[in-house]
Amino acid sequence: MEILELMRWRYATKSFDPDKKVTSDDIEFLKKAIQLTPSSYGLQPYKVKIIDDAQTKEKLLPASYNQRQITEASHIFVFCNLTEISDDYLEHFYRLKAKIQGKNFDDLLPHMNNVKRFLEGLSQEKLMEYTALQTYMALETLLIAAPERRIDTCAIGGFVPSKYNEILELNDKKLNACVVAAVGYRSPEDRNQFLPKVRIPMDELFF
Repeated sequence: MEILELMRWRYATKSFDPDKKVTSDDIEFLKKAIQLTPSSYGLQPYKVKIIDDAQTKEKLLPASYNQRQITEASHIFVFCNLTEISDDYLEHFYRLKAKIQGKNFDDLLPHMNNVKRFLEGLSQEKLMEYTALQTYMALETLLIAAPERRIDTCAIGGFVPSKYNEILELNDKKLNACVVAAVGYRSPEDRNQFLPKVRIPMDELFF
């Protein structure tokens, strides 16, 4: 299918079929798509926790305002932004860049130091905003890639990050639950799949 047809097919799935599970092959496809997501400076300042066990999903349900997608969906993708970007993180990234691109690490130091100065100029609040924005780019990749395999999704912003951080033990990893996506297959009873898609008209959206 072409991308526009795929985008018309997808919708924010409100009710998933709990008996249908996404295969490991399809999960790997989604992971690869997320990995290829562009990000500022290419830093990818986030990690993605993928949850498929019922026990953990049940624990997350109250912290998700009891939205049933959390327990009905096959998998839950929790996009976690970094709460800090350390010097070690930067060096690891630029050494990886040097290795993959066949460059000398020392030649990349000026650019790395420029990025470091930029990050040091951010307050903690601004840094959190900066890394959070990157997670939303990764989320969008998931939402666009999933229809390629006829997989349904629902982005979920209605949850309590601090509770997620506690349940998933993210604080010690210097991570923050930023946005969540339920992944699986729509229930035949989900009426939303039959509703026409509502979008602002082209002549109003673009100028």
